[in-house]
Amino acid sequence: MAGGGGGDASNDNPLPLNVVPLIDVIFCLLLFFMCSFHFKLLEGKMEAWLPTDKGEGKPTAPPTALGEIRIVLNWDPAQNRTVRKFSRSEYPDDAELGQKMKEQFDAKERNGEKDVPVILEVTGQVPWDDVIRVMDIARQKSLPKLEFSLARSEFVIPESGP
Repeated sequence: MAGGGGGDASNDNPLPLNVVPLIDVIFCLLLFFMCSFHFKLLEGKMEAWLPTDKGEGKPTAPPTALGEIRIVLNWDPAQNRTVRKFSRSEYPDDAELGQKMKEQFDAKERNGEKDVPVILEVTGQVPWDDVIRVMDIARQKSLPKLEFSLARSEFVIPESGP
């Protein structure tokens, strides 16, 4: 047969392909992307826009009342019941709690505050039916915005055992 010199090997690979430049280009691209990649920290950083009109030497304004209606629900193991507090007073009666919530909401709206939320601060031991009951009271009184907050006692991170 006519052919040229490689015997059987020339039929298997008629066109020799040099892959060394291809590997070099891939490594260069890999190095480029690794160097240009920016890791974003998810923990420990928080984007914030600070006011420019306040700072050292500037007088501070008196603190204003928060535009919220906060209801704290705690479990009392001694009495085996949920304690509902609104502005440092306990309200075991649903009607009285609803009336106080509506009065507070109306007063804040008269002062020009918009979108006043009802914030429920609930500890982990409070039964869900007590939480739902307070939510129902807020809906019956036509309070439009309802939010949940982590109770202050829940902020503590438990220590892990050995």
